[in-house]
Amino acid sequence: MAANIEIPELYKPSSVVQDMRGKNQDLSLTEILFTLRNSVGGGREIPTQFDMPPWRVPKDLCPKAGIINEILSNSMKIQSSRIPKSGDFEEFILSNSSMAVCGLLKFYLAQILNEDVISIVFGVLLWDPNARQGVNDYEGTPYLWMEIAGQPIDNTYVEIPNSETNLEYFYKSKQIISYAKEDPFKTKLRLYLGQEDGLPETVKHNFKIFREYGNDVHIEKFVIFAFECSDLNPCVRMYDILMREYFKNHYQVEINSLEHKWERQCWNCFKVWEDPSLLKTCVKCKRAKYCGQSCQQSEWKMHKLLHKELELAREILTKDEDDN
Repeated sequence: MAANIEIPELYKPSSVVQDMRGKNQDLSLTEILFTLRNSVGGGREIPTQFDMPPWRVPKDLCPKAGIINEILSNSMKIQSSRIPKSGDFEEFILSNSSMAVCGLLKFYLAQILNEDVISIVFGVLLWDPNARQGVNDYEGTPYLWMEIAGQPIDNTYVEIPNSETNLEYFYKSKQIISYAKEDPFKTKLRLYLGQEDGLPETVKHNFKIFREYGNDVHIEKFVIFAFECSDLNPCVRMYDILMREYFKNHYQVEINSLEHKWERQCWNCFKVWEDPSLLKTCVKCKRAKYCGQSCQQSEWKMHKLLHKELELAREILTKDEDDN
């Protein structure tokens, strides 16, 4: 089983966006992606036989399980969908992006159900014992998942070679007992972090991101920055566009703007301002908002990780441009 601490392919040059912008310079990124939505197809919903955690919520534990499970299955279908001859989306819309998926589903469902039913858990995904090569092999990997009605729910699609055997293993390899609510920084379990011999800087950075933002309080701020990096990797933005259209068509619900929400409240103390122009904006990222210098300083240790996220994205883009 592959590690799930989303590391090496966080960003990539967006060929389809670049090509369409060259032809339609007046269009925004969102408008460009919106034009592609009718070409999406080929995704797979969660197979019906997997009707229990970690894939679906038990109906006897949650009165709204029917709606939740329908949304979870459609989310998996969208993540695994493809757009032929698109470059960026030829293999999938979104893969191995647990933090973005968990954060957005928590935001969506709170509006659809008029209550917050999801808790975010950063713990350890235990590997299938049959996949381990002896007692000294790794026991699991740091992982992020949702908890609904007290049960672990996993809605992260991971691209694998396309076959019925692989699809079956993908779902069967994760059981309810696979999700250990242990602090990955304190556990005595032997964890695989993405590379066996030493940790590159990108892995260390992403491990810190998970620690700080993989929780109910801060996960939406990570999603905001995933949107900010859409020019490099438009996958999260495309997933959001398709999910919003699904909610509009099936539930007649217009999902509120996550970005608009965070433009009106302090990223440190969470005070909501009626006049957002009174908030101070981070001069470097132009995204985070604060009541003033005191709040900005209080959040700096965490917020600078997102600045690093942007720096890594730009470095990867520059390297790929030089290579080409």
